[in-house]
Amino acid sequence: MVTVALLSILGFAGYEARKHSAQSASRASIHAVKTEPPPAIAADKKAPSADTSGADRVLRITPDAVLASVNGHILTARDVFPPGSSNQNISLEVCDYYRHRAVDRELIFQTAKAQEVGLNESQQQQLANLQRLRQQQGPGLVRDLTGGTDHLTFELRDDEAFMLQTSLLEKLGASPNVTSKQVLDYYHEHASEFGALPADERAREEAWGGIDFKIRQTLAFGVRSDFQRQLTDYMNRITSGASIQLTPLASFASAR
Repeated sequence: MVTVALLSILGFAGYEARKHSAQSASRASIHAVKTEPPPAIAADKKAPSADTSGADRVLRITPDAVLASVNGHILTARDVFPPGSSNQNISLEVCDYYRHRAVDRELIFQTAKAQEVGLNESQQQQLANLQRLRQQQGPGLVRDLTGGTDHLTFELRDDEAFMLQTSLLEKLGASPNVTSKQVLDYYHEHASEFGALPADERAREEAWGGIDFKIRQTLAFGVRSDFQRQLTDYMNRITSGASIQLTPLASFASAR
């Protein structure tokens, strides 16, 4: 299915986006950086100047800490990290990873809203199915690892974002799935490899079903690779046109 294919490519975890009032100190820590795609924080890649005799540095980020702003929409640690992850020691790499994901997620929601793109009926059903699946009670540790209602909301919000991303790309003619037209085009170009279809209608349908399946398997990798390229180009374009401000991660550094 479209959503499954997209999620397998991107592997995002979703959340309910919320705006939070930033404290003046946190707001002042955001520096305006008009990023080129993908969002870059090159200045944050280096560890802060050592003042603890070479001790390892980690990030200590509270839930209300402002980590980014996307076209004026503030993203705090609550918006960036899965529930329960903030207010703990986090490596720079992990924070960078989740922040980039949160920025992309916010860009998708903003772009979909601007283009008046919403979930279609099929996507809404898929989202409901995912919610029902994740709400199933599991024994012991499995149940504990699901993280409860907050974590479910986080994941579903992210699922929604990437369903919307699929719709945005489909408007441009891009799809992660092999289309019927691609199957037919391939068949006509390689008809000699498959032989003539039977004259009997039922036998013809059965034969075509096998051919269709084989062609889709043949084309799947190339189609998804091309979709990934188009997806990357698309995200780069909407990122380059956005106003993105990133808080220097070094400001959260503390000695381990």
